[in-house]
Amino acid sequence: MKKLAKIALLTAGVALFGCSHTGMQKDPEANRDPASAGDGYRSSIDDIDLGVIYQPPANVSPIICKKMELDPRTGAEDLNAYKACQQGVGAARYMAERYSQNEGKYLGCVDGLQQGLRTGYLMGKDPSAEQLEEARKRYTSAKMESAITRATSQAKRDGASVADGEIISRFRAVVGTNHEPNGDYQYPNHSFSGYDDGYVNDGRGGSFDEVYELGWVPRGTRDFRAIEARAVYKLHRDTYTPEKLCRPVEVTFSDTSMLSLWDYFAARGQYNFEKYGWRDTNRSLNYFLNRVSGTPEILFYNAIEGRTMQEKYEVEVQPARREGIPGTELIVTGPDGKPQIQRDENGNIMYGQYKDIPAVYETRYRTVPVPGRDKAYYQGLYREAFAEAYRDYYITQYFGLGFVSSHKSNTTVGELVGQLIGKQVAADYADFIAYNNKYREDSIGAYNLEWKSNYDRQWKRIWTLFSEHAMIEINEMSLLGDRDDEIFQAGEKIRALLTLTNLGRRSEAITTSMYGDLVMPAPVHVKPAREVPISAMFPIDTNFLSQLDPQLSSRERASVGVRVRGAVEYDTSLVTEKAKSILINSVAEIDGLQASLNEMNGTGGVQVRLVNPAKAESASMITLRVVLAGNLGEFKQETLKMGPKETRLVNVMFSGVDPFDIMERGGISGAVQSIMNGQVLHQREFSVSASPRYISLAKYFSGLASGASVATGDDDRLGRLQETMGMIQQMTQEDIRRGVDWEEQNQLENTVVGQLGRQYLSAKAAGKLSQEAQRYYNELGKNLNTLEIGRFKRKAYRKALNIFAPDVKVKKK
Repeated sequence: MKKLAKIALLTAGVALFGCSHTGMQKDPEANRDPASAGDGYRSSIDDIDLGVIYQPPANVSPIICKKMELDPRTGAEDLNAYKACQQGVGAARYMAERYSQNEGKYLGCVDGLQQGLRTGYLMGKDPSAEQLEEARKRYTSAKMESAITRATSQAKRDGASVADGEIISRFRAVVGTNHEPNGDYQYPNHSFSGYDDGYVNDGRGGSFDEVYELGWVPRGTRDFRAIEARAVYKLHRDTYTPEKLCRPVEVTFSDTSMLSLWDYFAARGQYNFEKYGWRDTNRSLNYFLNRVSGTPEILFYNAIEGRTMQEKYEVEVQPARREGIPGTELIVTGPDGKPQIQRDENGNIMYGQYKDIPAVYETRYRTVPVPGRDKAYYQGLYREAFAEAYRDYYITQYFGLGFVSSHKSNTTVGELVGQLIGKQVAADYADFIAYNNKYREDSIGAYNLEWKSNYDRQWKRIWTLFSEHAMIEINEMSLLGDRDDEIFQAGEKIRALLTLTNLGRRSEAITTSMYGDLVMPAPVHVKPAREVPISAMFPIDTNFLSQLDPQLSSRERASVGVRVRGAVEYDTSLVTEKAKSILINSVAEIDGLQASLNEMNGTGGVQVRLVNPAKAESASMITLRVVLAGNLGEFKQETLKMGPKETRLVNVMFSGVDPFDIMERGGISGAVQSIMNGQVLHQREFSVSASPRYISLAKYFSGLASGASVATGDDDRLGRLQETMGMIQQMTQEDIRRGVDWEEQNQLENTVVGQLGRQYLSAKAAGKLSQEAQRYYNELGKNLNTLEIGRFKRKAYRKALNIFAPDVKVKKK
């Protein structure tokens, strides 16, 4: 079938071209190959040719399944594999015939419609000379009221800003010169060239709100695109709704939303088909496996069974035991002075000699899967056959069959709809050009008329303000605190040093206030009129107007601003507010810290690097407090006063933390605070990690067993030993559940059992393994040996236990 498809392509003489990176053809006209189809159209989809007659093959399973007749491992006939292959091929044909063919019909419809739409539209979108002349005459004597209103308002706004800047520059130029500013002026030029969006602005030909709401064009679009969108919308609304165009029926695409007429039109003959992925074999297979039901092929797939064989195995029917040898019974003297047979606490006779009776095993048979030939293996062959048949034989033929027939029928429909759109656009565009030309003329005339008279009014108004009032602007600003220590501290009083300029020709009182991260409301500083010079720069040193917020933290940035007001507020173009960002410090800052932890003893410490950035000594001694998270305790360390610019290392130790709390949290964390006179000056957090829990638990048990100095919380040593063994048993049970391979050293090392062996061997090599410690290790080993491990893993598991618990015997399989 591959050969047949190749011959068909060569016969058609097609030079196929692909899609660009974005799935869009760069120039469909330039790439069109007339040999593709008699009507001049060609497919926009890779590997599909409108000039080819697609003929899906019948049954290709003899070709594909031949290689699966024999088991590649044994060379024996494997009917299970052959049947799985046949059904997989059948499933591929089912999906191609039912779904791929429908996908071809849908995408052929989309491609034919969008290409035809573009062709038909280009036939009639340009207005004729008669249409243009008729539209021009229609608006020759019209008065564009909205153009006049908009231009007049714009001229007022522009005139105000131009006059503003010119006047300020003239008053600023005479500061400190004792000269009067020159009040003469000429009308400045403007750059207004008229409005050319009147057609859309006035809603000529109908509203554009609908196309804005649908998102076809951005809201506010006032050009040719809006006219196109409105013309398309009229047909979309009245006749060609998405339901009446191409509909995706029985397809595997993830996106099955129907396209609107605008989607086809906006593609401009270059629709992006890349997102559909029509050759996606995995998608088709997944769709079949997860969403198809009731067909013989899917029923077969779900019912596939692996091959089985009979396996011989042994079962222990009588465990090994010890029996006393008759005649060797132990005789003791009873309470009545007579000899009697000795018995243990359970009433069993005690012997002087015993014999070992071996266990009794029974051979049995059971049905087990043939290794490597289970259900998953044959389902894999099924999927492999599906993929090969679908990809190499069916998809292109069935998809192409549906695509070509649908494409040809829908190009005609597309051309018809495109011509209707083009006719409407041509009429609207002629009106658009004529209306906008007249609109531009009227807006320019209105703007010019308003521009001069408005400039006169604005000049007089602003000149009067500067001539009759104090007009203040801020040139420079700095902040000072009430403590002469070169830093700003939370709660510190603050004042401002300002350099101001009065651009006005009068002396008037001015007020200065502060805002920002302060204790509000802040008082106002008033400078009387007699101290405000005319047309000059002058300083202001305010009193302490406010106080920095006491809640600010050390090394946090705060914003503080100053606002200046005169009798007349005019801050549109003058700088009357200025703010600065300042750094908050304290006399005892935590510049750095390093924490340490002994997880077995529950002790540790934090080394704190304490810094005083101020040039003054701290008022009192400094206390460092460590607060451990989880209510694990608070610990303090006092230190002397911090000298000016001093850096000091201080250690704060902690103890009494339960090792179980450390293990549970994976370490320890908390905060370090510097405190003076009961007030927290600075705080920083810290954390230090402990070993992984399985390592910590093994170390802890080793320390408890050997009697080393380890913390036991509220328990005594024996109680803590029992609790630790219980935790080790729970952790080992979890290791068993997650399928640890006890023979793999890398996996064993990541278990508490493996770490117990490591701790045991280390203690033994160091000569620190007492008999008491060995008893605890043996007791732990016996407890762990009671866990159900599974027969095939039991030997390796016991071998791992035997490293630290010799009483656990490793039996042969």
